[in-house]
Amino acid sequence: MLLNLRITLKRKQKQIISLNGIVVNCDYLRVRSKPSLKAEEIVLIPKDSKVSIDSSSKESKDFYKVLTPDGTKGYCVKEYIKLL
Repeated sequence: MLLNLRITLKRKQKQIISLNGIVVNCDYLRVRSKPSLKAEEIVLIPKDSKVSIDSSSKESKDFYKVLTPDGTKGYCVKEYIKLL
């Protein structure tokens, strides 16, 4: 029983792969609370800022789930982030 539980837990664990990106094509990029243009703006980050991207997030084809340099977590439009 315990062995089956461990196998089940391992299958359900989500592998998080973090990528790096940089803000491009704008002076400031909005970080939003959800992957939607209508979602609340959490913070603005300037051009050339580096962000970490959670590539395991499949919530949206148009947004990346990001972590900003100051530790803010949110969503940014993909077209404004160049992968490094």
